[in-house]
Amino acid sequence: MVVEGFKTTSNIYLNLNVDKSQTNHPPSVTIVPSYNPYILYERQQNIVFSCVIDANPSSNITYNWHYPDGSMSGKFLTIPTVIRDEPVISVIHGNNITEGQTLYISPIIDSYPSPTYIWWTRQNDDSFLHIGTPLQIYNIQTKDSDNYTCIVMNTLTPSGLPSQNRTSHRVFKVYVQLLSANKAVKTNTIGIWFGSSLVALMAIAITGLCVYKYRKRQVPNVEDVENQKKKIDESFNTYEDIWDVRSKRPDHVYQNMKISDKEYVLTTTPERATVGQDFNFTCHITSNKDSYVFITRDSIYESLISNDYTCKSHLRSTDFNSTCYNHSIILTIPGTYDIDILHESSWKCGGLFRGSISNTVSLYVYVPITNIGLTATPYDTSPVEILNGSSQHFTCTTNPGRPPSKIQWYLSDANITYAATAQPDVCDPGCYEKVRSSSVLLYIGNSNDNGKTIYCTAENVEEQSVRSLDRRIDILYPPVIFNIPDYNITEGSTLYITPSIEANPQPISVWWTRQNDSSFIYNGMNITIINIQKDYDDYYKCNAMNTITTPNHPTQNKTTEELFKVNVLSEANPVDAIMYQWKYPAGTIRNGVLTITTVSKRHNGQYSCSATNSVGTSIRTGKQIDVQYAPVISGIQEYNVDAGRALNVIPTVDAHPSHTSIWWTRQHSVQFIYYGWNLTFINIQESDSDNYTCHVMNTLIPSGLSAQNRTSITVFNINVQKIPNDDAVNSAAIGVGTGLAVIMLILGAASLFVFLYRKRRMKKRKENRNSKVYESELDKPRQTSGVDNHLYNELQDLKSEKQIRQKDTNLYVNLELKPATRT
Repeated sequence: MVVEGFKTTSNIYLNLNVDKSQTNHPPSVTIVPSYNPYILYERQQNIVFSCVIDANPSSNITYNWHYPDGSMSGKFLTIPTVIRDEPVISVIHGNNITEGQTLYISPIIDSYPSPTYIWWTRQNDDSFLHIGTPLQIYNIQTKDSDNYTCIVMNTLTPSGLPSQNRTSHRVFKVYVQLLSANKAVKTNTIGIWFGSSLVALMAIAITGLCVYKYRKRQVPNVEDVENQKKKIDESFNTYEDIWDVRSKRPDHVYQNMKISDKEYVLTTTPERATVGQDFNFTCHITSNKDSYVFITRDSIYESLISNDYTCKSHLRSTDFNSTCYNHSIILTIPGTYDIDILHESSWKCGGLFRGSISNTVSLYVYVPITNIGLTATPYDTSPVEILNGSSQHFTCTTNPGRPPSKIQWYLSDANITYAATAQPDVCDPGCYEKVRSSSVLLYIGNSNDNGKTIYCTAENVEEQSVRSLDRRIDILYPPVIFNIPDYNITEGSTLYITPSIEANPQPISVWWTRQNDSSFIYNGMNITIINIQKDYDDYYKCNAMNTITTPNHPTQNKTTEELFKVNVLSEANPVDAIMYQWKYPAGTIRNGVLTITTVSKRHNGQYSCSATNSVGTSIRTGKQIDVQYAPVISGIQEYNVDAGRALNVIPTVDAHPSHTSIWWTRQHSVQFIYYGWNLTFINIQESDSDNYTCHVMNTLIPSGLSAQNRTSITVFNINVQKIPNDDAVNSAAIGVGTGLAVIMLILGAASLFVFLYRKRRMKKRKENRNSKVYESELDKPRQTSGVDNHLYNELQDLKSEKQIRQKDTNLYVNLELKPATRT
C-alpha cells in the first residue's frame, strides 16, 4: 500500500476476540479486498477493508483493526489516503565551482516505487547525457557552465490498472569560475597541509599496528574468550527465537505487499506509430516459466499464444496479426487499420498463469497532415496586388495533425521564414490532441519581387511534407525612368531620344518639358527635334505618370521625372585641324574619345573636355563621375588574448556609398550574431575561442540600373589562452618535501615510544609472576594461570568467585563482553 506518511510497505491485520464456548468450528478470516499486492495511486482516494467471517455462531465477535497509523474497532476499516504519483526531487541548489575541480551532485529523491531511471541533461548542449546518480564531472572547465536538469522516472503499477511511467525533473545552475592567480598562490599552503596530513596519518597507522601486534603477543587466550562469547551468542539467539515465536499471535492475518519480478520485455517497431503505416509490438520472452503468453491493450487481451514450438494462437483480435519468432511474440497493426483510435492506449505482455508482466508501453500515434491552405489578409485576391513598400500579411493553416506542424515560407524558392511568426495551435472540440498549426508572414512589397510567387510548406512527421498552392504577387510601383544621358548635338541635326521606363501598371502618360521655356511641352514616348538650332541648348525633363489602385489604399497618380542637358554645338571652321584634350582623375589624354576599360574607385571625380583649332579653344565642358564600390574591410588581425581580459575589435571600412549595416558571426555557433560597429568582449573566456566573420553591407545605385546590395566579409581568429600558474606547479613538490621531513620525525618518535613501552612491560611482567604465586596460595580452588592474572590486571576487572555466582542468573539477560572467570 502506497500511502502518504507510510515510510515503507506496511501490513494491515485483524485481531478477533471470539466467544469460543459458543463456536462449533474455528473461525476463518478473509480480508476484502484480498488481491495481492495492494498497490494504489491516485490524487486522493479512500481504501476500504472489510472482514468476511466464517464461524458458527457468528455473534459475540469483536473486530479490532491494526494499521500503521493506529487501531480501531468495527467490521470495516476505511483509510482516507493521499497518494504520491510521481518522484519528488529535493531542491538542488546552484553550484559555484572553480575550474579544474570535480563537480559532485547526489540528489535526494523521495519515490515509491524506487526510481527506474535517473538521468541528467544540459540546456545548451543537446549531446550531454549522464545516466545514473550521482552526477560527476571531473576537471570541470568554464565552458561547462550551464543550466542542468535532473530527471527521475518511476513506474506505478496499481492493482487492476495498467502500469504508468511518471517523471519529475529539477533544474539547477552550475557556474564554473576561472582559477585566478591569487587562488593559485595559496596552493603552496594547501600542498604542504595535504602532504603533512597524509604523512601524519601514515605514521599514526604504523604506530597503532606496532602496538596492536605487541599487545596480541601479550594476550594468548583471546581465542578462548572469543569461543566462549560465540557460545553465549548462540544461547542468546535461541532465547530470542523462543521470544519471537511466542510474540506472534496465531489469530493475526497478514497481507504481504510485494512486486513480482519481470520476465518479459515489450518493444515497438518502428519507434513511432503513424497513421497509414504498419506498426509492431514485440514481446521478448526471457524465461519459459509460463506456458501461455499474452499481449493486452488497456487490460483487454489482444493476443494469447502458446509459449512453445507450436506457437499456437488461442486468442487473436481480427484486426491485428500475431506471429512468433526466436523467443518472442510479434503483434502487427496493419496500416489499413485506423490506429489513431489507439492513441494513448497502454500495452503490456506477460505470462498467463505466473502473473509476471512486462514494462508498459504507452502508444503515441502520429497523424500526418495532408494539406495546408494559404490566404492573403485582409484581401485574398489572385494575383495579390501589393503597393511597393507597403506590408501584406499571408497566413498558412494546416488540417488537424498530431504532433503540431513546422511551417516554412518561400519566395520563389528562397526561404523567408525569418519574416514569419508561428501562431498558437488550435484544438477543435474532441480533437484528441490533433491540432491545426498556423503561421503568419509579414511581407514588405519590393518592386524587384514583381511576378514572383509565395508559398509555404508544413511537416509534422518526418519526410511527409505538404506544400500549399503558389500565390503570385503583383507589386505596384510608380514609373522608373532609367538615366537619360546629356546630349551633345551639332546644330542643324535631328535630336531623337527614346527613354527606358518601367512601371506597374504601365504609364498612362509621358511628356517632355524645357527648363527655360515653360511653353515647351512635347507629348509622346519619345522626343524628336528636327534641324535643331543653337537656341534649343537647354535642360530638358522627361515626365511619366501611372495610376495605382490597391484594395486597401485609395487610387493615386504617381509621377516620375528625369532631367538631362542638350548641348547644341556650332560647326567649327576649319574642321580639319581640331585637337581634343580630356582631363580626369587618372590624368590627361589628347583624344576625341575617352574610354575607361575597367572602372575602379580611382576614377571617381571631375571629367572635362576642350577642343582647339587654328582659331582658338572652346569652352571646357565638364561632368562629375561618381564611382560606387562595395565595402573594403581592413584593420582586423588574428587575436591571442588571455582569459578574463577585455577584447574590442574595431574594423576600418572604405565604402561608397557609406555602409548601411555591420554585423558579426561565429563559425561554430550559428545562433551567434552581433550587430554594431565594433565587437566587444568584457570578460572573454576560453569557450569564446573561434573563427569570427565581420560583415559590412552598402547599397549601390548605378545610373540606369536598379539598386544592388553589396556585402564584404573578412574572417579572423580569436584564440583565448588560459592564464599560466607557475606557483601551482611547484606546490606538489613543496608538499612532498615537507611531508618526508615530518614522517621521519614521527617514525623516530614512534620507535622511541615502542622501545620504552616494551621496557616497562618486561618489568611489570616479573612483578605479575610473583603476584600469581601469592594468589594461588590464597585461592587454591581457582587454578588461574599467571597469564590470566596478567590479563585481568590489564583489564582491571578481576572478580571474586562469589560475585560471579551472583551474576550467573543474569548471564543471558545482561550480556557483557568480558572474559569469563571460570575455565
